[in-house]
Amino acid sequence: MSAETATNGAVDPPKPKTGRPKGYPKSGGRRKGADSAIGKEGREWLAKNSKALDVLARVASGKPVKVAGPTGKPLWHYPDWSDQKWAVEQILPRLVPALSAAEFSGPDGGPLTTESLLPMEMMQRLGALFSAFQQRQDKPASEPATKPNGEADAPDG
Repeated sequence: MSAETATNGAVDPPKPKTGRPKGYPKSGGRRKGADSAIGKEGREWLAKNSKALDVLARVASGKPVKVAGPTGKPLWHYPDWSDQKWAVEQILPRLVPALSAAEFSGPDGGPLTTESLLPMEMMQRLGALFSAFQQRQDKPASEPATKPNGEADAPDG
């Protein structure tokens, strides 16, 4: 017996397809590219006039914050470690951009190639880099810098 037949041998009718038929245009929802309800000016005003980030910064640094008590009378709240951690979690995404993953590849998207050096070759290359660095460090500061064509720069003054 197939899955479509019932126990008494009768066949169940096919289930009707749900949703809109194919080919109909999209309807409802927010249009792509439409502005949000607050808008750019509203966000700028809120950032300029709101003290929310200031309060979060005080909590993150462990400084006491004045809050309204149950009767409306102002009370001081002394943040503990969990309060400070929560405040940092709220502030950090707004101050530091999120890091994104980056992939490196060789030419034409192929794998990166590495060059293996013998110990002697590595020492020679490091020695050349070190001597070039030393030559730059040993140059007296009073000596005028020379241009690639041999001309000296005019002294300051």
